[in-house]
Amino acid sequence: MIVLLAVLGPALAGCLHATSNLQVDGDKNTVSGKLRLEADVANLDLIVNLDKSPETAYFPNAHTRMAVFEAILGQIPWLPADHEVKTEKVSGKTIYFTEVTYNEVPFQEFSHDDGMTVERDGDTVRFRVSLDAKIYSRGLRADQAEAGMKSATINLSLTMPGKVQKQGTNGTISGSTVTWKINGCGLSGRNCPSELTALSVVSPSPSPSPSLSASPTGAVIVEPPEPKSTLPFLLIGAILVAAAIFSLVLVLLWRARSSGSGKEDEAAPQGDLS
Repeated sequence: MIVLLAVLGPALAGCLHATSNLQVDGDKNTVSGKLRLEADVANLDLIVNLDKSPETAYFPNAHTRMAVFEAILGQIPWLPADHEVKTEKVSGKTIYFTEVTYNEVPFQEFSHDDGMTVERDGDTVRFRVSLDAKIYSRGLRADQAEAGMKSATINLSLTMPGKVQKQGTNGTISGSTVTWKINGCGLSGRNCPSELTALSVVSPSPSPSPSLSASPTGAVIVEPPEPKSTLPFLLIGAILVAAAIFSLVLVLLWRARSSGSGKEDEAAPQGDLS
């Protein structure tokens, strides 16, 4: 996003623009957002004319606006190879641009050894983009790349997963978001940063309580305790009731038998006493 300008000399100061809005997800370890690189036809035509002469050429084999813009994009090693170049009218000017969308790209895929990395070490997340002109000077003279870097126009917004630490950035911090705005720092006599960095610390996630669960909307629902089974108590009660009934039957039978025996004794004839 930054080094598109590194391929231009002072005559093209500020003619190209890089803007991006990125979000780093510390839970998924991914990067999302958009990156846009653009140039208007007037500046592309200027490079086309310079390329006609070996003494002033930036890209000797680029002789059209599209070829020049593609050559510029080719200087960025970490730009996705499948990027698409389009044109649009802005305030009456034709703009060549490419817009890259990052949709939850893992840190390993987003990072590139040449110039840009997002790394996680425990609870610490680091973002880094190098502004070293040597990284973006494929086929260019060192003075061309250096002059182009000093004329850079950059508008980068980055949201980290935790509060951005001051010691880890050289941009403007607002909570978990850091922004960099660079507009021809080398042309104004100020020192240009050698890299853009941001660092944040992510709080460890608490262990979920077994009595809590998340609903599809993200709300926390307190789950009631599982009801204890009443089957054993029912079985015991049934056994006790059956035993009581059985005992009652035995008592009634015993009483009935006892009553019958008494009547038989009373009905038996008395012996002759004489």
